[in-house]
Amino acid sequence: ICLIFFYVPAIVMGVAWSLSDLFCIHKGKSFLDSLRASNQATYGHKWMIFGIYFVFTISYMVVLGIIQLLFALIMAEADFSLALVVIDVIIVVVLSALASSILLGIQGSIWRQLTGYND
Repeated sequence: ICLIFFYVPAIVMGVAWSLSDLFCIHKGKSFLDSLRASNQATYGHKWMIFGIYFVFTISYMVVLGIIQLLFALIMAEADFSLALVVIDVIIVVVLSALASSILLGIQGSIWRQLTGYND
């Protein structure tokens, strides 16, 4: 139960500072100023941001788990096959790259909505 006091503040701080890299790059702010600006921009929206990332992460894990289960069942039926392992690894790498791209898109959408930044 003591670990709750370790993880919960870390999650809140992570969400509060999640836009700091964009403030640093796009607005040209210093490191500490970008942390403050990110905290101010996410103020009042932390639950929404956390929820979006949480739902996406759970969805990604479910999809990845189903794919891994299917490959485990296929490998159990077809004996161990190196080709199936390679295909499985390629699918996991492609899904991870896709998930990273989607997460960057989510961060960009949150950035645009909370700061009003338009190119």
